[in-house]
Amino acid sequence: MPHANRAPPRPPQPDDVMRKLTALMPGDLWLYEYAKRLVRDGREKAQLPPLPHMGCRSSSHVLQCEASSAMGAVRHLWKTSVAEDIYHTAVFDAAKQAWDATNFTVV
Repeated sequence: MPHANRAPPRPPQPDDVMRKLTALMPGDLWLYEYAKRLVRDGREKAQLPPLPHMGCRSSSHVLQCEASSAMGAVRHLWKTSVAEDIYHTAVFDAAKQAWDATNFTVV
């Protein structure tokens, strides 16, 4: 039977894109492990698994990576409105200072 609505094949991705996606995989695996613990142990008892060091930090609106990370030096702000951009940047920078003070890395 022919596939009438089959999506066209995707072109192969450049090596740098594949390298960056592969570098982000520890974060995906961490999130998957935490989700398994939440289901198994419940929200109150689930322990966070050890965070992998990937050289990147993110919030709901900001992604920032160190130059030494596989992503290279990146600071990306998801655009919403100018006022929200200013707010989220300030909140992220304040959180980054707290993270740096405690050697805590958020992926």
